Amino acid sequence: KETIPIYPYQITGLRFTDMSGNKIILPETNKSFIVETDIVKTEERSEKDYFFVAVYDESGALTSLDYVKAKFTVDGECSFGFNIPAQKKAVGSVKAFAWNTFNSMEPLAETKTISFTE
Repeated sequence: KETIPIYPYQITGLRFTDMSGNKIILPETNKSFIVETDIVKTEERSEKDYFFVAVYDESGALTSLDYVKAKFTVDGECSFGFNIPAQKKAVGSVKAFAWNTFNSMEPLAETKTISFTE
């Protein structure tokens, strides 16, 4: 039986808006956009943790990476908006994920991905 890892965070939302705050389904090439993500901390950790939003083009190449580092409270829901600069290539996917540090890169939440390619 496969065990499902228990993470201290849950990424509960991932959505996009244009620069005016209007919801969009697919980010347009050569236009900045906002990635909004929601997280909930489900178990206590003493460290500050990292939350990332990564944007990839249709070939899977990383085109943008942004993050926040903070110490969160258990059962506190947080939302973040990441300003993504205009992409020269079509956006293939956007991922939100959490790590403990850049060095050990231990996952702290199940990655949430929205893919625009088949």
